[in-house]
Amino acid sequence: MSMGLESVDECYKDNLRLLVTRVAAPRSVLVLFHGGGWVAGDPHQFDFQRQALAAAGIASASVEYRVKQRHGSMVADSVADALDAGAYVRRAFADVPLFCCGASSGGLLAIHCALGSSASGVILFNPVVDLSPETGLKSKAVPPGGAIDLSPLHMDFSAFPTTLIMHGDNDNVVPLAASRQFAEKVRATGAAATVVSYPSAVHGFFNLEPARTKTCNEMQSFILNCLTRGSTP
Repeated sequence: MSMGLESVDECYKDNLRLLVTRVAAPRSVLVLFHGGGWVAGDPHQFDFQRQALAAAGIASASVEYRVKQRHGSMVADSVADALDAGAYVRRAFADVPLFCCGASSGGLLAIHCALGSSASGVILFNPVVDLSPETGLKSKAVPPGGAIDLSPLHMDFSAFPTTLIMHGDNDNVVPLAASRQFAEKVRATGAAATVVSYPSAVHGFFNLEPARTKTCNEMQSFILNCLTRGSTP
């Protein structure tokens, strides 16, 4: 495990695992979904963030979910896994607030997980929120006609948790405008939604320093502020 991070593999469904970092008397637990277009990716993507958050009393569970490269799966399968992972973590950490976080394609999974797990807040990095056939993300794991029923910009929901979105303004994979549009949709439910744009930053900017530390600090502040305000469903 990188950087001396201590975690335990837990199987939440079939042969799919969670990398769980437990802390004494956790203030909250964060469920994390890696990127990779639902084609590839690895739950170790957020090891740095998990270690930093553990020092602040925040437990975490980074999710392995089905991806096309290893499982021959499609986006709907990844969404089903995200819902199951969220339910597992909710049971395992029944007495603490649950937050969801996702990067790029994992952002879409975090949104679905939040809707299914009574999340207290959502953190998104350049999230995929559009699966329409016209403007949605093109991926081998998305049907040729898109997947409107799974597309956050097109789904109907009347409630959503407080949300933080961090997005590079030079992202040529997922447009910043889509994140702003999704934030407006969240605000329409009555929840707060903040979009923080990073000048000249490209897709996946948060994986590298100095943005990695800066965005990790933003994550921690967001979670602790939500807990202080009692921002729970």
